[in-house]
Amino acid sequence: MNDDGGESATMPMLVMRDRPTKCYMATAIPSKGVDLYAVRFFAGCVTELGWKRHVSKSDNEASLVALKAAAGDALPRVEMVPQESPVGDHQANGEAEVAAREVKRTMRSLKEALEERLQKRLPRTHDVWTWLPRRAAACLSRYRVGADGWAAEQRRTGRRWNLSSGSASTPGWRRKSRAPALRPRWSRASTSGTTRAPAA
Repeated sequence: MNDDGGESATMPMLVMRDRPTKCYMATAIPSKGVDLYAVRFFAGCVTELGWKRHVSKSDNEASLVALKAAAGDALPRVEMVPQESPVGDHQANGEAEVAAREVKRTMRSLKEALEERLQKRLPRTHDVWTWLPRRAAACLSRYRVGADGWAAEQRRTGRRWNLSSGSASTPGWRRKSRAPALRPRWSRASTSGTTRAPAA
């Protein structure tokens, strides 16, 4: 979990990274600790990765330890092995801190690109802050190619991600589901990009 008082300080953020596949998963959560949305997201990520034994490393923050325990209870078929690093030992939890930093860096790039496209600054209370962590994690997993020549999503599924990235607010067209006979059936629209929605 991350709440550094920076631009994303309106909501805490839950960031996860799978070591074997290097997949990133992140979302904004309403509050730290055991929250139904956070538990479902955590459990959905573990389910999506397909592991029967999940070693969950984190710092020793009480709210995060409680969240991991609640997610373990929600996954009776998965052996959850919690591991907490000693308090204040940043090197022991370095992998998680690097993952959070990478997601934040990508969020910043996405936000700046969106603001440039819209020609206005987004306030900290804007709804886009709830979408940015998921989008940033999806971009890192789908499009960042590792030293082995594979992206994380390709390692996880065995195939390349073939859909366009579709940056936020990209102009496009959408078909109206019901339009009168002589009215146009298509209208201008903006995309919000694609994100990962793990099964809950």
